Amino acid sequence: MADSSTIDTGATRRRDSTEVSPVVESGRRLMSGEQRYDLRTTIGQGGMGRVLEAYDTQFSRVVAVKELHSANADELTRERFALEALITGNLEHAGVPAVYERGVRADGAPYYVMRRVQGKTLDQALKETTTLKERLALAVVVLKAAQTMGFAHSQGVVHRDLKPQNILIGQHGEVFVVDWGLAKARGAAARMSAEHSSVRGAMNETVQGSVVGTPSYMAPEQARGQTDALDERTDVFALGAVLYHLLMGRPPFLGHDVEGTVKLAAANQAPRIDQRVPPPLRALCERAMATDPGARFRNAEEFANALEHFASESFLRSFSPISLVANVTSGVMMAVGILLLVVVSFFLPPTLAVGPALWMMVFLAVTGLVISLFEERTQGRLNLWPMSLSAAIASFLVGFTGAAGRVGKEIPRLNAAVNSGRAPGDIVEEVIGYGVTLIVLGGLMCVVQLLVWGMVHRRTLTRRS
Repeated sequence: MADSSTIDTGATRRRDSTEVSPVVESGRRLMSGEQRYDLRTTIGQGGMGRVLEAYDTQFSRVVAVKELHSANADELTRERFALEALITGNLEHAGVPAVYERGVRADGAPYYVMRRVQGKTLDQALKETTTLKERLALAVVVLKAAQTMGFAHSQGVVHRDLKPQNILIGQHGEVFVVDWGLAKARGAAARMSAEHSSVRGAMNETVQGSVVGTPSYMAPEQARGQTDALDERTDVFALGAVLYHLLMGRPPFLGHDVEGTVKLAAANQAPRIDQRVPPPLRALCERAMATDPGARFRNAEEFANALEHFASESFLRSFSPISLVANVTSGVMMAVGILLLVVVSFFLPPTLAVGPALWMMVFLAVTGLVISLFEERTQGRLNLWPMSLSAAIASFLVGFTGAAGRVGKEIPRLNAAVNSGRAPGDIVEEVIGYGVTLIVLGGLMCVVQLLVWGMVHRRTLTRRS
């Protein structure tokens, strides 16, 4: 097994005579002593290297092997790759894939082996969504990524290339931050051996004026090439930009070309966040993406805490008195409406027997329509749909109850007609007419209200997306 505590720019050094031979590639095998890694398919490729899926014969598991494209890579590329392996291996956190081994092939190309994460990127998950509601369900992914970056910042590591493509979602809800190739290491250096100080120094001395990162999610100071100003707050901006993508369905900076995108990022010219986004979440995102680094969260941990607080408040609001009042009020409204109708139908003169039921249905219909329109104006944030639904159903129940009340009122007349030998046909016809009228009108109003509420609800979701 290759030595994981020291590194050269050429080959891995041995500490004793029992150390295994340098790693060589033979066909589709990556050999470390015995033929340990059976290389399979290519998972992904970048400008610096590629990631392969491999089978670890020693532990009977699937792993990922990252290696440089060529053994003839320049010194800076090799050192950056070495630092990426060191940073990834030293960040022992659930949100960073574990590194199992690091070494150099016989042809001089370095590699390292890490956990194979089965799943998809946040970018892929976002492409599968169509509405704001679906995208907001992914906010927990941003939260977990921010918590991972909070740990990295506590170790003095700045990622400098956070974007949805570098956030992986595992099959069981795990979230990983990957691709630390542009990372800047400071505090994490204390956890590496002193022999790597030259590598760290070379990587931390980034050329002033160079632009590193992904422009669509880049902080202004990063887009301007102010590399000496890049710190934890640069990652905070990128996390805010990822959250922005969730809220708006697009990255904050999209120019006609790369140069145009960099200019937009340098000026922080992102379209304003939709005002229909909950104000606390909008304010959180805007603070993270402030042009002045001093106005942002100090580090990813602060950002994660703020996002977690918002998530907790939103969860509690789903069980808030607003929702409770809406449901209780709707139930009371139905009960009182039906009770009033029954009382009115039995005690008012016959000529007004249908009137109360009709007026009650009209009242419920207007109430349901007003509630639906109010729900659209508030973008559904007050959870008023139970009241609208209940008002629609109550319209039908009022009609049905009114018809039953009318029948109950006419039963004495029917009995009297039968006992006196008179034909009760006229009375029966009149009662059936009243009943059919009330039930049909109640059902019609119920259907109309449900259709209106459905259209309003669909329009609300569309506008919020």
